[in-house]
Order: sequence, then C-alpha cells, then structure tokens
Amino acid sequence: MRKNKIVFILVICLFTLICGCSKEKVNSDNGNSTHIVSKLKNQGDMTEDKKETKNIVLDIPSTADFLYSCNTIKELKEHADLIVKATVKEEHAWVDGVATIGTEYVLEINKCYIGKAQNTIIVNNLGGTILASKYLEKQNDPKMYELKKKVEKNPDNSYVRFQFDGAWQPEKGKQYIWFLEENEENGTITYAPINVYEGVYEIDQDIVKRYNEENTNNSTTRSSQLSDDKMTLSEMEAKINQ
Repeated sequence: MRKNKIVFILVICLFTLICGCSKEKVNSDNGNSTHIVSKLKNQGDMTEDKKETKNIVLDIPSTADFLYSCNTIKELKEHADLIVKATVKEEHAWVDGVATIGTEYVLEINKCYIGKAQNTIIVNNLGGTILASKYLEKQNDPKMYELKKKVEKNPDNSYVRFQFDGAWQPEKGKQYIWFLEENEENGTITYAPINVYEGVYEIDQDIVKRYNEENTNNSTTRSSQLSDDKMTLSEMEAKINQ
C-alpha cells in the first residue's frame, strides 16, 4: 500500500474577516507564514451540516505547491491507488491541533474503475467550512480576540472557511470521479484525492470537470495548457481504461 506522497506548502495569504472586520495578515509564531502538511489525517472535532445559510465570519485562502502536478488523466492514474465514481453521502468538517481545516467525506461507490473498495469508503481532504467556535479552540493567535468576541454573539451560525487555491468543495448528494491515494494508519484505511483538487471531477449530466487553478504569477490558467480539466463522461472513462 502506498502512503500519501503529497507535501503541501500552505501559504496563508490573509484572513478576510466578514461582517465589518478588517483584513489581517496571519503569521506563525516565528513569523513564517508557510506551513507544511505532510499528509492528510482523519481528525476529530466534526461538525454536522446545517440547513441554514452559513454565516462566514472568516475566510482563509491559501496557495499550494505539490511534489508533482497531474495535468492529465494518464498522470493521475500513475499516482492513484483507487479510481471510482462515487456519491457524497455525508460530509464532516474537522480542525486539527495546528488549526488546519479539512473535511471527511463518506462516499457511496457507484462504479470502480481501478483498485478494490467496499461499497462505502472514507475520504479525507484539506479545505472546508467549520463552526468558528471549533476553529477558535485550536487557534491561539492573539489577533483572533476580536473575532472571538464577534462569534460569541452568534455561536451557532458563525463559520470559518478554508479554501485551498480557491477550489470548490465536493457537496453532499453530488456524484464525482475520484482519483484517490490510499492511507493506512493503525489498521484503518482512508483515502485522499490526489493533490487535493486535481483528483476530483464533478459530474454534471454527461460532462465531468475539475477545479481549474488560476496561475496568479502570469495570469494564465491550466486550461490554456495541455490538461484534462473538462470532457464528456465517456471520454473520461475511455482515458481511464486506456
């Protein structure tokens, strides 16, 4: 079994405080704003989805550098332990001890292309939206004092959102093609999408598409290069089966 080989370099650019808060640059204790996450873990501190519109009081954008890039289906296949078509049945946000936010997805397998899996699997990924009170339990930055006071006024509908390269998050009830790496820890197997968002394709009728990262350095997008960001479902399945 292959362990997750991805190393993420998270550059937290700024905190966007909604509801009248000012923007502040967030640094680590030593002044370095770069955090390295060596692998994805299944963490506790889950929060159930709520039906009402979520009041986002803090947005945490980030950028990422990967050990390798997967622009094509062929490249994704080279790193995938499991490739499936699956529906999101449940999603639970978590925050770890260094205030990194992720989401655990419970997937119902609709079709397995490569590898073997049970009918239901667990996928963990970086990014998500969590109750601000849960996030602040793991955040000891003194700059968060004003936010804490604001959250106290509406603790049940105040959320923090972490977006990885601005990528959208998979949603409950929707179907996706997943290119997954397998992780085993203490006898428990979980999965993580290759490069956070590169290994997740949303299915919209007969079209499959993944998040298209914008290159802010030269104002070009990956779609202007040789890449497999969007195609028909039949084209996707043909490339997987090649």
